[in-house]
Order: sequence, then structure tokens, then C-alpha cells
Amino acid sequence: MTACDLSALCRGNCGRRRQELKNYKAWIRGMCAQCHYIAKKDGTLENVAAPPRSPADQPRRRPIGHRKIDSCGYVNVKTPVGVQQEHRLVMEEMLGRKLAPGETVHHRNGIRHDNRPENLELWFSQPAGQRVDDLIAYLTKHHRETLESVLNENQKVS
Repeated sequence: MTACDLSALCRGNCGRRRQELKNYKAWIRGMCAQCHYIAKKDGTLENVAAPPRSPADQPRRRPIGHRKIDSCGYVNVKTPVGVQQEHRLVMEEMLGRKLAPGETVHHRNGIRHDNRPENLELWFSQPAGQRVDDLIAYLTKHHRETLESVLNENQKVS
């Protein structure tokens, strides 16, 4: 019997068809609402009613750890917190901390679903697309005086 089978007979004592009911949606475990109420009151519900839906009939939830590639090519993983991008989780595990605001994870080979630790590197969003090593090299080459003065001030404060 399916939910839209209007010709189904009530499993209770009335024997009516579902389509004969005033409210055909008031159908509980294979019985009209009146017969369900009587059977529940008498304690005979388990003997006459259709069994409740099994967990297989319920909507399935994806288990923790479920991986899926999104439309942009990134791997998303279900975690207890929610769905997160796998490359960010791998980088956080490598660093031993959460990513800070402004930190992004870059795939060296450009393949977004290749989340091996050796393929990932940490980038800052300050000049966009710069590696940390490249940024330090740029600053020491072109802004040496400014860096030295900032470092000297920080040493005096410490």
C-alpha cells in the first residue's frame, strides 16, 4: 500500500476504503483515524495496524566523513560541525590550528581535488595570490628600511 492508494481498505473494523473517508489524508498505519484511535485505546494496535515505517523508508542522512566533489571541483567533507572543504581541513591538521582570517589554501598543481599535504600551501590574501616566502622576499628586497624600523620598535617594546 502506498500513501496515494485511495482504494486501500481500512485494517480496522470499519472496512471502509480510503477514498470514502471525509479526510482521506487522515490515514494512520493502514487505518482510518477512528479505527486507529479505538485500536490504540484497546491495546490491539500492534495486531491490526500496518507496521511503522522502517528506517530504510526515512530520508537518509550522510554519515560523518562522507566526501563529495562540488561543482567547483573542491572536495567537501561532512564533519560534526557541518560540511567543510577538505583542503582547509588538511591544512588545519598540518598547522595544528584553525586557519586565521585572510589565510587561504592553494593547490600547487591546480587540481582542486588533490588534497595531499605535499600539494597544499598556505597563502595570505594580502597581495592576492602571494606565497608567504615570496611575500617576505619581496618585503626584504623592496622595503628593507621599513621592516627594520618595525622590527626595532617591536624589540624595544618587548
